[in-house]
Amino acid sequence: MGRRQLGQAAALGAVNMNLARALGPALGGAVVATAGAGWVFAFDAASYLSTAAVLARWRGRGVGQGAGSVHRPGLIRAARRLGSVLVK
Repeated sequence: MGRRQLGQAAALGAVNMNLARALGPALGGAVVATAGAGWVFAFDAASYLSTAAVLARWRGRGVGQGAGSVHRPGLIRAARRLGSVLVK
């Protein structure tokens, strides 16, 4: 992105953030009212698990042979540490 587009990109990011702040709680409240709080927590857990699955399968673009897999052991170690902290 060039300097000329920087202002437009910042404005678009701000609009996106404000829309998420306005629509997210309203949508969450509607789901709680219709389906119950348990389904909201289940959806939240599923969204985190899907993100974790994508990150686990992600092959980053790098220079050279196998550059995408360099950070995977660190990611797995960090996830295990986080899991052990959350379980305690």
